[in-house]
Amino acid sequence: MIQDIKYAASLSGVKEVSILGLADLNYWNDMLNPYAIKPLSVDNKAQIQIISAEAKFKGINFSEVSFSVVIEPPPISHKLEDAACLIQAYNSNKLFAFSE
Repeated sequence: MIQDIKYAASLSGVKEVSILGLADLNYWNDMLNPYAIKPLSVDNKAQIQIISAEAKFKGINFSEVSFSVVIEPPPISHKLEDAACLIQAYNSNKLFAFSE
């Protein structure tokens, strides 16, 4: 059973761009193996996702970028079609970066 996710903040008017790319599957298999996570294989490559956003929260402008690897959904999540493992994220606001 998948429960509704409760978010700490909801934003509107976000400018966002997403890029999907392919990377070395063996590298990401090795990197994620200690965590019992498998990258999703697409044409024998790992799929990576880069997302950049610009937004405003409570009058504070900020930008962020995140880097993720698309993974095989965990066995316990039968209904999930898409899953990703966040590798690294950056935020232009130090307080927001610390909070996240």
